[in-house]
Amino acid sequence: MRQDQLIFNLPRRVSFRREDFFISSSNRGTLSILDNWRDWPSRKLGLIGPRSSGKSHLVSLWAERTDAEVVSVSDLKEESIRGLIKKKAVAIEDINDLEKIQGKKKIQTERALLHLYNTASENDCYFLISGTEAPANWAISLKDLSSRLKTLTLTFLLPPDDELLKALIVKQFEDRQIMVAPELITYVAKRIERSFKAIKEFADLIDNKSLSEKREITIPVAKAILDGLAISWNGFSKESYY
Repeated sequence: MRQDQLIFNLPRRVSFRREDFFISSSNRGTLSILDNWRDWPSRKLGLIGPRSSGKSHLVSLWAERTDAEVVSVSDLKEESIRGLIKKKAVAIEDINDLEKIQGKKKIQTERALLHLYNTASENDCYFLISGTEAPANWAISLKDLSSRLKTLTLTFLLPPDDELLKALIVKQFEDRQIMVAPELITYVAKRIERSFKAIKEFADLIDNKSLSEKREITIPVAKAILDGLAISWNGFSKESYY
């Protein structure tokens, strides 16, 4: 099989190993803060970054290092609080998913999160929460919870620099078990919108095309996809990082 040939019909493989997290100036500061978790003010931290920016990867690495429990905010329940803090470290993922929850369940979830926050404080438990925006923009109606979360120390994943941009494109292909020539990576990196969202969109379209048309991904194919995406990117209001 040539290096630029695709591997077809294989399941997507996403790796959260430490060696699969590419470090650059865009994320080095955040990684250092997570590595030095014992120094967090009040043992709490908010991890902020756009979707597909590597938050879940970082949460997974932190949880492995601290033996933390990890739960999505949409799965959080009042009765699970005591179990979550037993290991003295807990991570709540995707706080922005609260906006998708409605009615009674949203109220129950917010109360559970407030209970978890308070219980973690009372038991010297480390508390990590991830989201796409800063706490002031989280869809929280419970005032006590909102005021507490706004006091969190925050760390931000910045938009990808040149080095990280190429690494992310490569990783997206590797996760889908797609092999392409190095010159294609260079071509795409020079022309793609510099955002995590754009990289994932591009990789998804490449993956679909390779599976549906059973063809190699060449520079002309990549160019056609990029040209199509450019229309939506030009009208896209980029996510706020702060």
